[in-house]
Formats: sequence, structure tokens, C-alpha cells
Amino acid sequence: MLPPEAIPILGIPVHAVTMDETLTLIEGYMLEPRVHQIATVNPEFVMAAQSDAAFRHTLLTADLCLPDGVGLLYAARRLGRTLPERVPGSELVYRLAE
Repeated sequence: MLPPEAIPILGIPVHAVTMDETLTLIEGYMLEPRVHQIATVNPEFVMAAQSDAAFRHTLLTADLCLPDGVGLLYAARRLGRTLPERVPGSELVYRLAE
């Protein structure tokens, strides 16, 4: 399964996905014989990763970094890129539970 496009925001990849695309990706991940890491990235995470090398590494190596913060949508727009929508982890959990 190919990863979605990632937009680097201050060096942290944020994947340009919708909630529905995220759910489809997760379904595919569940069919693979390995563990996948998903991060719900918000502006505070991006800033923390600037000074915390271990946290930065975690985000850089995650299979999917979801745009969990409207500030990331604004940052992408300032970079001339587009994140289609917020994919908040708090909402994703409920969708996965369905």
C-alpha cells in the first residue's frame, strides 16, 4: 500500500488525507503482517518535535501522520499546499469503534 502524500511542516510530515481515506488506509494496514504507527499531529506536536529528538524521530518514522489541528491546515496553505481536512484522533477513535 502506497503512503499518501506528506506535506512537511517544519520538517514534520503531515499526510494529506481525509477521515474516509484514513479509515481505508487503516483497513489496509490491518491486513499487513506488521504493526503500523499512526500519529495525530497538531501544531503543538510540530513545535515539540523541534527540540525533542526522540519525539521528532517518532513522528518521522510513523506510517501515518494525521492533520489533527486546524493550524496545520493553515500552515500547509501558507506553503502553497493543501491538507483536505482535519482528521482529529478523538473522532477517529469513534469511527474505528463503529
